[in-house]
Amino acid sequence: MPRRPGDFPIAVLRELSQRAGNECSIPWCPASTSGPDRMSGTVSTGTGAHIFSARPKGPRGDGGLNLTELKAYNNGIWCCDTHGHYIDANGGNGFDASTLAAYRRLAEVRAALRQQGRLPPPAGWFHKLRVDEAPPLKGGSDVYFGKNTLVFGENGSGKTILADMLAGLGKTERWSRYADDADRRLSFSIDYYDPEPRHVETVVGPRGEAISSSVDSCAALPVPRVAIVHWSHDRFKRTDDDATGLDVLASILGEDRNSVRAALLTTRTKGLLGARVVGDDLEYWLAASPEQLPGSSRQVYHGFGSLGGTEQLRLGLEASIALARQRAMVQTTMLIVDDISGRFDEKWTKYLLDLLTDPTNPFQTLVVTAYTEHWPSDLGSWTMVELVESVGLRFEVREDLPLMSI
Repeated sequence: MPRRPGDFPIAVLRELSQRAGNECSIPWCPASTSGPDRMSGTVSTGTGAHIFSARPKGPRGDGGLNLTELKAYNNGIWCCDTHGHYIDANGGNGFDASTLAAYRRLAEVRAALRQQGRLPPPAGWFHKLRVDEAPPLKGGSDVYFGKNTLVFGENGSGKTILADMLAGLGKTERWSRYADDADRRLSFSIDYYDPEPRHVETVVGPRGEAISSSVDSCAALPVPRVAIVHWSHDRFKRTDDDATGLDVLASILGEDRNSVRAALLTTRTKGLLGARVVGDDLEYWLAASPEQLPGSSRQVYHGFGSLGGTEQLRLGLEASIALARQRAMVQTTMLIVDDISGRFDEKWTKYLLDLLTDPTNPFQTLVVTAYTEHWPSDLGSWTMVELVESVGLRFEVREDLPLMSI
């Protein structure tokens, strides 16, 4: 059978299959597919489906891509034969491009973890937040989440409100702070997968109204099978009491001490090589730059209370990453990082961003910031959400897909 102009080359099909672990990328599909036959160069059971169609009038359109881009890896997703055809049914209306790109990234994370001999997380993904009413955010706006999402804008543009909408799924006090506001009413919905599709609708305030939230039309507070780990610089207060470092850190993170202790003991990431638990105390490797982290001959640990403010912030973020890794083993998990930029110099910002964007992280990350001067110029792996005062919410995707705005 002759190949159509927009078909994927065999090399691209092979890469799609291998990076997905030879399994269908649709989260709830139990089928395992085989990749390209190494001997014959043909594809057996699985199929490389297009995210944007190879034809302008095909499912999801061509997204403005040229022929080379349509045939590239970034426009593909590996599926079983069934889902390869199913995602294109009804003009592809059931699976938009952002959803399919998110599925592909989740499949890649799961496959990478399996290759390392680690247990992959259950299929789960935060897909979309719809803002119906939440001044100063623009009503009727949709935010689609990627593996890593950056929300940025000037102070007062609504960044904290947007982050709190998500954070309240795990801790309803993030919503309660708005319940007594006489002038502001929050109305929003969140779509996620666990791995089945879920739809959460929430209304908060104004004063005198109770918080109402439902999952698939059933009342639920907090939302089940969802974990939110929230790091915020404004929770950190300098303390001189290093005898209760573990308790202080747990209080700052809004978690119980045993959870923080277990995460630090069981999760060994590149960053957390600098932290250790000694009894009920917490000690940290104090380094002036990322190059001085453990591995050198001089290893001097300090109690939590003797750390400076920046060191406490850094340790708190690394502990948050450990907690998110642990929670993602059993729940759909989002790590929210509130204002990382402007708190660290350029070297530490890059180091912490590398930890957050580690492709083996089994969770999604949402970073909220007003400062981007220390960020690298190449943000290709991030979904960008810019809050503009005069416009409301402007959404841009910069993940190897065409820019989209609302």
